[in-house]
Amino acid sequence: MILRLNKFEYFLSYSADQGQHHNQFVHRVSSLLEKTSIVTIATGGYDASVLVNSARARGHFRGDVFVVSDNEAYEREIDATVVSVEKPKDSLSAVSLKTVLFDMVDSATFDGEHSELKTMSYILLYLDADIQVNSRIDDFLYQIESFNPSCSAYMIHERWYAASTWNTGTMLLDRVHSSAFLREWNNLITEHHDYIRKQNLYSKDQWALMKLLEEQGHKYKVCELPNNAVSFAADFVTRYFWGAFGTTFTHFTSAKRESKLQFKHVRAVK
Repeated sequence: MILRLNKFEYFLSYSADQGQHHNQFVHRVSSLLEKTSIVTIATGGYDASVLVNSARARGHFRGDVFVVSDNEAYEREIDATVVSVEKPKDSLSAVSLKTVLFDMVDSATFDGEHSELKTMSYILLYLDADIQVNSRIDDFLYQIESFNPSCSAYMIHERWYAASTWNTGTMLLDRVHSSAFLREWNNLITEHHDYIRKQNLYSKDQWALMKLLEEQGHKYKVCELPNNAVSFAADFVTRYFWGAFGTTFTHFTSAKRESKLQFKHVRAVK
């Protein structure tokens, strides 16, 4: 016997199925939001107050926010936990802190002084200190839905004229799935520190990232963040397509001063 559904019964069945999928989707997004903390690095005189304040006011982010800083007199009234570090010896050492962010956050979470922290950070949304949040963080995470276990990290593609493939100013990292990837990235920066500094002053952490993905691409995979996530205030192309503040984040970084040729050849340190 063949069971046939009339249109109304089919509609009810379809609606129930769609409702179930929607509820599962909302649960995954809510779970991602609950597990996520924001972290930034504000060393060498960088001020993270605009980032933190905009994440709270415009991003409506209620989770934990961490500011890694070498300024012991960081007395700005910002709604964040300051993680104190020693002053990095150079800019490469500063950006290499991106590879040990979970260690930085854990040092603040488990030192007994921050009982107000919500929970252990399982996922970190790293944002450069010169970024402004323009819209809700949960809407941004809504586009990602959940952290894909096959991804070592989420980043945005670098601007078309830059030598590096990925921009590390905005990253989504997972405590488990990003662990080995971050460790290998850190090892390459440490091992080739002086060479990286001489090769290209502007490549910094990207050089080691590209080398890691070229040599061990079978082990590590960078997944792409939504292409409307970040606009660069100093870059005409992204401003033209998205507007300076039409994206979730505006990055007030300077335009990239590297080229494919410069990236491949050693340059003297200025």
